[in-house]
Amino acid sequence: FSPCRSDQEKRVAEIIREESTTVYITLSHEIAGLGLSERENASILDACLRPLAKQTIEELQEALPGDVPCFLTRNICGSTNSMIGAAHLSGIKNGIVIDIGVIVNGRPRQTQTVIMSFSSSVLNTPVTDTVSLPLGGGTIIHVNEKEHTVQVEPDSVAYRFDQEALAFGGKTMTGTDIAFAAGLATGIGHCSVKLSSFIVEQVLDYVKELVTRNIERMKTNIEPVPVVLCGGGPILIDIDQSFPDVTQMVRIDHFAVCNAVGAVLCLISASMDLIFDLLPSPVDGDQQRKHVIDQLIVDVCQPPIYIDLTKKRPTFDGNGVWCIDSIVLGSGGGGKYKMRVVPTSYFAASSDLIVGAGFMGALTVSHELLPNGHGCLEAVNVLEKYLSTNIAGRGVSRGAHRRRL
Repeated sequence: FSPCRSDQEKRVAEIIREESTTVYITLSHEIAGLGLSERENASILDACLRPLAKQTIEELQEALPGDVPCFLTRNICGSTNSMIGAAHLSGIKNGIVIDIGVIVNGRPRQTQTVIMSFSSSVLNTPVTDTVSLPLGGGTIIHVNEKEHTVQVEPDSVAYRFDQEALAFGGKTMTGTDIAFAAGLATGIGHCSVKLSSFIVEQVLDYVKELVTRNIERMKTNIEPVPVVLCGGGPILIDIDQSFPDVTQMVRIDHFAVCNAVGAVLCLISASMDLIFDLLPSPVDGDQQRKHVIDQLIVDVCQPPIYIDLTKKRPTFDGNGVWCIDSIVLGSGGGGKYKMRVVPTSYFAASSDLIVGAGFMGALTVSHELLPNGHGCLEAVNVLEKYLSTNIAGRGVSRGAHRRRL
């Protein structure tokens, strides 16, 4: 629970610091929010990157003049900066930015959940909702002259661009070389680039299909949107072509440095995780919950639904069976009347199988590592498969249950 109560982590850090003044110390509550495994993964990743980060920052500071301060934007990816810079330079507040992400009211759209996949790990870190395209000015283009086919690889010459690209006298065909040959870019490098027409046509067709597919993927409705190009990859996009569901394709001035522009425009922000024990709504008319929310700065995705459970009456079907809906269950979904409460006489004593399902272990763990709701169902499914029979019902105990919000 360190995001909610950090004193223990801080005390352990003090003890370690007393033993060593040079050791790297990562405090999980400073890295990610609630979610035990996810925060652990993020903290381990942070600890692994600390030596590299230290080396990078020290070399950056050495390269800068002594009177130039160095500031860092705290983002999980550079796309956040690029999108903010693109919105500022273009004046477009609502649309799509390539490398692909969505801007809403001039700010990047956040993911609806704070869980993201990084390699094989799951991290509990808020990120901008983006799709990274394997496309850039240094992207390597592989050509099969015999079969007249082209493959656009996700690998890149990266910082060796001015040494290996054809436009600089190198021997590696890159995205920038395609742009030169197609007449989409000029003024970079010192060598002319001439390529077979099938190479240029296949790469540009691939780029258009890739961009079109991912624009559609990021849209949340059928309305056409403006698209702003920034970074190195967009030099491969012909803005004079038409794209489905795109009102205009804009390549702004200084598009190559949108990332830097966005960085200096970033706002100071912070996040906080808190847990409150609340009285059940029927006890105080939900006043405590309303008071707590009024004291917090929250991002409300959907307006809360207030229901006075003291006035709610049971629902029965035509056979007199009690039907429990999602409001009573507190599940927030799952359809209507998925659970029915019946007496034992409802079942055939000789053939129907009834099981009980539940969790074992410390209850406090579920406050942070919340169950996803599928555990009991999966256990029942496995049991049915093992016994080669259908389970007719689930037994319910009469023990007390804590209400957690």
